[in-house]
Amino acid sequence: MTEIFRAVERPRSAASGVEQHLKELIHAGRLAAGDRLPPERQLAERLGVNRSTLRSALQSLAEQGILSGRQGAGWVIQPSGEIVAANLATYLSLEDVTFDQLFEARRAVEPPIAASAARHRTDEQITALRACITAMQSTTDSESYLQADSDFHALLAVASHNPVFSVLITPTLSLLEDVRRRLVAEQRVISASHREHQQILDAVESQDPEAAHRAMLGHIDRFVDSSNTIMRDDPAR
Repeated sequence: MTEIFRAVERPRSAASGVEQHLKELIHAGRLAAGDRLPPERQLAERLGVNRSTLRSALQSLAEQGILSGRQGAGWVIQPSGEIVAANLATYLSLEDVTFDQLFEARRAVEPPIAASAARHRTDEQITALRACITAMQSTTDSESYLQADSDFHALLAVASHNPVFSVLITPTLSLLEDVRRRLVAEQRVISASHREHQQILDAVESQDPEAAHRAMLGHIDRFVDSSNTIMRDDPAR
């Protein structure tokens, strides 16, 4: 594999040059998920940088969810959707994304997620989704409810077999955590949510994309209406 690496040009810093070079190899398909990079000494020599510079670049890529590495085990191309989603959530927080923008994003993204899940779900994923609903219905603890709710929506994204959906849904729910926590205190909202989640699951299990899309859209619209009502009536709550 070492022949694909070359000495890097140094734009702002040698480390950023290494980082950019490795990303270009990934984009070109010359490095793929699961590939193990050469040992640091060998890779540093091939890239024309010192090991400190190389480690800085590799650590940056790990923080972006592109690589993983352990002491003595070397570095592996291993994408992490969780890290990417967390980074995206931080970025959106810094951009001062509004609730209206988040609501609009959920409305645009989650119904297609449900429809795609209805087309591609497995029996094991149906079982996992059903377990999430059971967890939501059986708990009186708000944190447990929110976790089960988040798991349900994240599992739908996984069941869609579209990794882009999985990256998008987690930060959106994370940024809405405050208003979601307010809604958990409203029993009428929770009762409606139980019914809506069951309708979504029934459509996905029946492999009915249109019904799944419709059920999710209704769920999101009710969420938006309830959220707007709560924030209007008690903005400081």
